[in-house]
Amino acid sequence: MHLLEDIRAYKKNDPAARSAIEVMLLYNGLQELGIPCSRSQAAFYLFPDISEFGMDSFAFAELLLEQYGVATVPGVEFGRNGENHLRISYATSYEDCQEGLRRIGQCVRDLRSK
Repeated sequence: MHLLEDIRAYKKNDPAARSAIEVMLLYNGLQELGIPCSRSQAAFYLFPDISEFGMDSFAFAELLLEQYGVATVPGVEFGRNGENHLRISYATSYEDCQEGLRRIGQCVRDLRSK
């Protein structure tokens, strides 16, 4: 689907278009923050690489939850190769995705300024 078609369908409350818009928002937003990210073609998840921050995935997920109010899943929960990653769901509203991205961005800026 083309972006303009996605936006028109989103406005008509088409669930497939809504998820396409939400994944683009989060995926592109994480890329703009300088966080490499993988996305699933079959599910509502992103898998950003957090290795830059020198924290294991449990510690990073805990930091996001406790200090920034963003729930993620430590990547290591999906196997040894998932360490240094998080799983982020975009199966929520566009507004929640925007706010979550804003909070993740604040966390990233805070960590980089230390």
